[in-house]
Amino acid sequence: MTTDRAPWQETVAGAWGREPVRVGDPAGETGPDPAVAPDHAFAVMTAASASFRAGTRARSLPDVRFFSTGGQLRAPGELLPGPEDPDADRYLDRVRHKLGDDGLLLSVTQPLLLDFALWSRVRDLVAGLWHLVGWPALPVTAELTAGHGYLRTAGLALPPRHAGLVWVLGGELTVRLWRERADGAEPDADAWDLELRGAPGDLLYWPGGYRFAEAFGERCLALRLLVSAEHRAAVAIVKNLMIEAAQRDAAYADGTVPYLPAAPPLLPDGSVAVAAADRHTGDLVRRTADSPDLARTLRVQWAARRSAAGLEPVPGPRPSEEPGPRAEDRVRVTGEIVRLPDGPGRAVWAVNGQLLPVAGAAGERLGAALRPGRTLGVPELCAEVGAGDRSAGVLALLGRLHRLRGIDVVDVVDVVDDQGSEPAQAAQGSQAAQAAQGSQAAQAAQGSQAAQGSEAAQAAQGSEAAQGSEGGAEA
Repeated sequence: MTTDRAPWQETVAGAWGREPVRVGDPAGETGPDPAVAPDHAFAVMTAASASFRAGTRARSLPDVRFFSTGGQLRAPGELLPGPEDPDADRYLDRVRHKLGDDGLLLSVTQPLLLDFALWSRVRDLVAGLWHLVGWPALPVTAELTAGHGYLRTAGLALPPRHAGLVWVLGGELTVRLWRERADGAEPDADAWDLELRGAPGDLLYWPGGYRFAEAFGERCLALRLLVSAEHRAAVAIVKNLMIEAAQRDAAYADGTVPYLPAAPPLLPDGSVAVAAADRHTGDLVRRTADSPDLARTLRVQWAARRSAAGLEPVPGPRPSEEPGPRAEDRVRVTGEIVRLPDGPGRAVWAVNGQLLPVAGAAGERLGAALRPGRTLGVPELCAEVGAGDRSAGVLALLGRLHRLRGIDVVDVVDVVDDQGSEPAQAAQGSQAAQAAQGSQAAQAAQGSQAAQGSEAAQAAQGSEAAQGSEGGAEA
């Protein structure tokens, strides 16, 4: 097992799919500073817990669960974090005082959708790794945990179909690993094959093919990502999209339930025929598989997932009432814009997991000019892409990009060099704005949960939006 303290992307990429590894200092900095700020992570956990603390438990994301040594508490109430808990350490101390010697674990699944700043930070962390090992075919499951003296064995009972990435943000975490047996025998819970011990600032990785258990030490705070290691992952993508397309067929519009005949249907020559309902469904599947709509949906779904680095569901756009850039403003491109050609004079842009249809002659030139990290004025951008009398269209497209958080408006007048570098003042201003927006998103947790519940529905809606023109822009 490798334990080198090296830049984490290269180290994990070298072990990817082969062996577990512990990497120190995964943020690439000196010292044990965590890759994600613990206070920021805990603030998002607190925001996600608000409605569950009040006693409601809607079937939505994020999902909040509380465990003690005796099992899951269905109505944890004030055992969840609230305004009286300034950080994870004091929260865990408070709950430990109530529970006595019991171990405890707070689990928040898919918390990143509440806070764009945290989501963006994690996306940027893993994007470098995906460039080396490949981009996830299915959504990545993110989870924030705060625990003390608790052993979680759920990963021991499930088939080992995921690779794991765990950033230890505070305390200590030990991951015990069992190699999957060739004969399919259940592993011995007391005889693990190896273990990874993580301290603050460490990253723990294990490939698919391992069952696992997590031992949370004193005051442990961690971020875990589970990445599909299933060789049939692409089958799930196509199957889900085909099911959705088939269910929109006119034959199912009236809600009639198909029944099979009591006796097998016969052809004129006496051979057994396929039942009509089955034959129709088979024909529908063939038509759907050959449809250009399916191919297009798969393309735009790839673009959205690529721009999100697999971290789905994604945070929602900025509030519609928040003003976008004006003609005299300067803007900064906050990240990569994935551009996908979509026919003559048309393209679909994917920005932070959201889709934006773009039309017009200047669209391709505009996309090429919006390089990640670049800061420039709107008039400068219009001149560079040759917008001429179409500058209003460019400004409208920038407004949509701003709402999708693809650009920030920066309050600086410093000259930017041709390489797209920016003054430290601009970078700090952009980061502060992102953090403020993330905090607002976390405070509005209850309002955003219902809209983000289904990755498949998101992809379908995004595809439909890409096909239409109402959400698009012409430059």
